Amino acid sequence: MLTRLSRFGPALPRLLSAPPARGVSQSKPTGAAGSAAVTELYPAAEPAAHGEVSPYVKNPDYHGFSTDPVVDEWNMRVGFFFGVSVALVIGGTFIHYQPDHG
Repeated sequence: MLTRLSRFGPALPRLLSAPPARGVSQSKPTGAAGSAAVTELYPAAEPAAHGEVSPYVKNPDYHGFSTDPVVDEWNMRVGFFFGVSVALVIGGTFIHYQPDHG
């Protein structure tokens, strides 16, 4: 490590003492590069009259497996467990059987 740093010689203290400069453009922005602006605002959509409620409102921890919160949580846990297990087993097997480069 020190042999690599010795190649820089007397320039090393100067490199470490001053932070790098940041370049800032002095040119004026063109119209094409300007920021996009919202010119029209539309009113919010009215809620549906049939009374449908989002599952996220009824159950904030909804994962999309089932409308029943207990079944939904168990399905999420089982899916996570098997997903991680499969990733570890197949990933470990894949890495183990890679050819040696040497």
